[in-house]
Amino acid sequence: MHTAIGWTGMIMFLFNYALVANNKIDATGKLYNAVQVIAAAAIAYSLLPAKAWPTIVLECFFILIGLVAIFKKK
Repeated sequence: MHTAIGWTGMIMFLFNYALVANNKIDATGKLYNAVQVIAAAAIAYSLLPAKAWPTIVLECFFILIGLVAIFKKK
């Protein structure tokens, strides 16, 4: 189950990046950041059994950055 969730997160990251690279969505928008947060959480969760702490911490920072971008005042 962890592996499937990790693959889902990775696909979300790539798809989201492709949308931004092709000007389909705005990289500063809430949708982009929400997908990034969900993808990072999925990848971090998938890494827990392997105890890949450096990458888990990195994904947690991606989550934090995305949440700040979502909830910051404009």
